[in-house]
Amino acid sequence: MINRTYGKIELTCDACELDSIAPVDAEDFDILVDNARNANWKLCKEKGQWKHYCPDCQRQPISRRSLL
Repeated sequence: MINRTYGKIELTCDACELDSIAPVDAEDFDILVDNARNANWKLCKEKGQWKHYCPDCQRQPISRRSLL
């Protein structure tokens, strides 16, 4: 999920909500996406919504992810 606060944006894992990518200035969205991809995050569209998964949650079966 994307969090916006005080002119900054931060990416948080949609599964565990614990892992995150360091915040950047709101106008640097492309940098945030590049940082996430460089950190091996999975960014994908599910049912029309963008989802963001940290490397740890990607390794878990989908059924386990939904319990977190």
